[in-house]
Amino acid sequence: MPSVTDPNVRMVLPPYDPGASGPTGPTGPTGPTGPTGPTGPTGANAGIVAVNPNELAINSGTLAFITGPTIGVSNSPQDPLVVNQNTASPALTPPNGAALWAVGGDAVNAQFALDAYGGVAQFTFRRADGTAASPSAVGTENIYQMKASAYNGVTFGGGATIIAQTLENQSTTAAGSAWLFQVVTQGTTNHITPLSLTGASNSKAVKVAGGLSIDQAGTFIANSTTAVTVTAAGVTASSVILTSVATPGGTVTYPPHVTSVNAGTNFTIVAASLDTSTYNYAIIN
Repeated sequence: MPSVTDPNVRMVLPPYDPGASGPTGPTGPTGPTGPTGPTGPTGANAGIVAVNPNELAINSGTLAFITGPTIGVSNSPQDPLVVNQNTASPALTPPNGAALWAVGGDAVNAQFALDAYGGVAQFTFRRADGTAASPSAVGTENIYQMKASAYNGVTFGGGATIIAQTLENQSTTAAGSAWLFQVVTQGTTNHITPLSLTGASNSKAVKVAGGLSIDQAGTFIANSTTAVTVTAAGVTASSVILTSVATPGGTVTYPPHVTSVNAGTNFTIVAASLDTSTYNYAIIN
């Protein structure tokens, strides 16, 4: 047999065949968990810190902060929406019927701010009778009330109040209304209405309790010495009727004078001879 070192001998090898890949082995065990990183800095109480997913619902759940300011909707749609900027829970309770109860911080001026850009900032207060599901027209009732109450050591007492009220059953053609300004007489808890602005007789009607009451204002045209009848629902037997020249006409020598009064209906007035001026008048009671 020739030696493998014999130069005349050539070794022939078959082509290389790696063969089929074997199956993948099983996954090895999970390595140990690394150490917990350092705690980050405490964030500001300016947003929602935590919400229970089961407590966020319309009219049936709650939405609240764990710390800082709170805003919440209670479990009843009749309870108020509460906005609390105080660090403590208020010892006092909201007024009956409150839809929104805002609580300010201690020793700061609490305020509502409404910004408008290119438009008018406004509050709109609306009233309908009936129910939310079936509203109906308003009759002669109060439709708005803004009340300023001070705490008296027991509760928030009655304070100065501004009221808007209707003067007639409301319709698409009749919407008479008035403003009433009420205060509490010093040393009592009794409300009085020292000032009212009413459209009952005339859009310029002003009433001041215990003093001036301009119940009606308007114009008439004098007819010389012939009496002119002026319709005036606000006139009474004791009314003072003031006149002033609006547009001179004819000859003006002295002011017109009232010759008769039909309370609640009209008065008659006579001017000087040849006077045909247009006069303003105001009825004061």
